[in-house]
Amino acid sequence: MLNYVVKAISSSKHVRAAAFVDQELKFVPEENYPGVTHLREEINRAFVKSNLLSIPHAEALSKIDDTGKTFRVLFIKTNTTIPYSSVFMRLDFGYMTDEIDSEYQRCNCSREQISECMH
Repeated sequence: MLNYVVKAISSSKHVRAAAFVDQELKFVPEENYPGVTHLREEINRAFVKSNLLSIPHAEALSKIDDTGKTFRVLFIKTNTTIPYSSVFMRLDFGYMTDEIDSEYQRCNCSREQISECMH
């Protein structure tokens, strides 16, 4: 499922995914949850061309809660039973990097000033 969703998003020009995983996943032992090592490898392979951030589970839930106040949130649940194996993806503009957007916000330019402001 993860590879399908990542491929669909990455083939789109108008959106890109910022991906997060639970930081706690790296501490889940293979002895208690067989397959967790393979799962970690699969997740890392799926995001080889993009940034994959590892954040505490509580922070991930907080981000979802905050986002849900403004946007709709979609959850896709699989039958995986390994703790902390959630992958969170936030869709951002595919045609604008975070750096460029920050620059626009910093400039707070009018349309006439944008070209001049950005240089």
